[in-house]
Amino acid sequence: MPRPKRKQPDPPKAPRVSMFFRRLLLIALALSVGAGVLLAKSVRMGTTNHEQSLAEARDRLYRVTWTPSVRGRILDRKGRVLARDRASYSVGVEFGVLTGDWARKQARASARAMHRDAWGLLSPAERDRLIAKLLPMFEDHVERQWSALADRTGTTEEAIRERAGRTLDRVDRLRGSIEARRRRNAMIDAVARGRQQTTEMLAEVDQRAEVELLEERQSHVLVEEVPDEVAFELIRLTAARTLLLRPDGEYVEVPTFPGLDIQRSADRIYPFDQMTVEVDRSAYPLPIRTDEPLTVPLTGVAAHTMGWVRPGAHSEDLERRAAALESDSRLREASMTRALGAREIDRGRYRPADSVGRGGIEYAHENVLRGLRGVSIERLDTGLRETVMPDVGRDVQLTLDIMLQARVRALMEPGTGLATVQPWHNNDGLKLGTPLQGAAVVIDVATGDVLAMVSTPSIDRVALTQDPQAVLDDPDRPLFNRATGAAYAPGSIAKALVLCGAVTYGNYKLGERISCQGHLIPGRNDIYRCWIYRDRFGFATHDAVLGEEPNDVQALGVSCNIFFYTLGRRMGVETLDKTYRAFGLGDRFGFGVGFEHDGRIGAPGMNLGTSDAILMGIGQGPVDWTPMHAASAYSTLARLGVRIKPRLIVDGSPPEVSDAGIDRLAITHALQGLERVTNDEQHGTAYAIRFPSGRDPIFNTPGTKVLGKTGTATVELRDDAGNAIERDHAWMVALAGPENSVPTHAICVLLEQGGSGGRAAGGLLNQIVRALRIEGYL
Repeated sequence: MPRPKRKQPDPPKAPRVSMFFRRLLLIALALSVGAGVLLAKSVRMGTTNHEQSLAEARDRLYRVTWTPSVRGRILDRKGRVLARDRASYSVGVEFGVLTGDWARKQARASARAMHRDAWGLLSPAERDRLIAKLLPMFEDHVERQWSALADRTGTTEEAIRERAGRTLDRVDRLRGSIEARRRRNAMIDAVARGRQQTTEMLAEVDQRAEVELLEERQSHVLVEEVPDEVAFELIRLTAARTLLLRPDGEYVEVPTFPGLDIQRSADRIYPFDQMTVEVDRSAYPLPIRTDEPLTVPLTGVAAHTMGWVRPGAHSEDLERRAAALESDSRLREASMTRALGAREIDRGRYRPADSVGRGGIEYAHENVLRGLRGVSIERLDTGLRETVMPDVGRDVQLTLDIMLQARVRALMEPGTGLATVQPWHNNDGLKLGTPLQGAAVVIDVATGDVLAMVSTPSIDRVALTQDPQAVLDDPDRPLFNRATGAAYAPGSIAKALVLCGAVTYGNYKLGERISCQGHLIPGRNDIYRCWIYRDRFGFATHDAVLGEEPNDVQALGVSCNIFFYTLGRRMGVETLDKTYRAFGLGDRFGFGVGFEHDGRIGAPGMNLGTSDAILMGIGQGPVDWTPMHAASAYSTLARLGVRIKPRLIVDGSPPEVSDAGIDRLAITHALQGLERVTNDEQHGTAYAIRFPSGRDPIFNTPGTKVLGKTGTATVELRDDAGNAIERDHAWMVALAGPENSVPTHAICVLLEQGGSGGRAAGGLLNQIVRALRIEGYL
């Protein structure tokens, strides 16, 4: 028989204890992973947030109290105050003082200090009983504050309590509204995720609905517009301390006026923003001349230049401040303080209610005008206190004469009759009485100081505050500064410059005569025509009018297009470009009063040729600049080629002077031609206007001499239907001075779509000469 196989024993069962250890191992592994994550986070926090944590801990050692400052003034050249702060102070108290939270926190801190050894062993109820015993001491201290504030501010305690009650009610309603909305949204979210309405879920919804309001962390005004002396006294009292006697015989130090916050809300005042100017019309153009003066009310005088402020800093203001501190070491040194080892503080940083420059000089010189707050820093663990006094913002003085500015502005108001379409303007495009927008500039020749810079329509600061969008949407663009920001073809006022450039660069010899046959190209009387070669002038030529071919002085005096077409063709685009740039085209003035157009010849990528050069010879074609460029260029002529960059700020720095590199004899001839324009009774294009009743001289201010040039610059526009239409901008630029003396002032007038330069702009410029005389400049 085969032997039976031996039965193999069953493998031993694993002991139960091994399963226990396996589970224990898994738990340990999980705990070690969790601990690793926590450790990693701790390491990361320790390495990345260490400095921040230290800074935050250090900050808790300090109490910082701010003292308000004052924004600097803007002055005109004679020291008249054009903009200033009218400080108004309000008394505020922190929200926690109004609710009683401050008193409760003080009572809790004192109770814990009195029972330091046993505090950890006490039950919540026992702690509450100890706090309740001390609470009346701090509540009574707050109550005494209301009476003291009423006495110091000249109001009643009832009024203060009523204001505090209204504040609590308002914040409570706001909280209820926000929490109700958050609770509703949380319920909708919970239902959408399929959760049942359990007690746990409702408690979670209530927790999600809770919110800390900004209003609960701010102070609230209880007394408005207290006198300065009261405000300054209360500011000093914000740092005052009082000792209260505890039941254990120890004293606790608390603020004399808990949560007191003196808020400065300065109104920016512009004393000359609204003015009334009396206009003498006895020297007006003949049809509207009268001995009866006209009273002209003005608003927004020099508003384009000075700008305005708005309450509240925006993110771009904060970024601009940070960039200024980064780039300007002197500003940073003056602004930053680090008292008692505290974190560095910018004394000029923006707070929610601060005023911020929002245009013109107010914006451009924000860091100059903006004052630096004073700050008192107290170290809580040592009681040491260090105070930095506030620095008032620095004044900015302008070269403007505000009275001259106001007179020029009044003359450009439509109601005066000089800046509206009149029958003698030869304006075929606009109806009679249509207001004419434009700009006027007056420059002191000797210094380059801008005495007046007017752009119409002006800015109404009240309208800008009440409805800024309506001002932005205004089709007349009142915010646009036409004196420095608008681009206009110069027209015939450029002819004096072209003559100088042609001589300087060898394209013309002084005294050479150039024939005017009415048109430049023989056999083509439909293009490049002279302005008098028209049907209404009998297709005249300057050869016939003068009885000879005109030379340079004669050609400028009669504004002969053919003469200057010829110079433009000879010079070419490159030489014309050099000429215009020698007189300032292409430069920005850096006034800081908004966008500045630098002037240009052609557009990027534009290929210019002879036909363009011909037009540029009379200030047409692909060339444009601003009224400020025009006034500056004529100032350079008056200085015989010395350029002084126009300036708007009086800051003690010398003017920027350079040589234009223009032939002086050529300039002398140009000045002779300009004198003929305004003083040649027979041929001067700006000598007189012919009315049905007879000729009337344009310039009639006794004791003065005026030489200048008119310009009628054709521009293509679009009508309401989008169709192309041609209109003429009216220019006149002149040099004025005392009789038998050199010119002392350059004046430029530009009227958009004004028609004839001499007929529209000339009469206005004459009145500006009279305004200079009235203000003592001539």
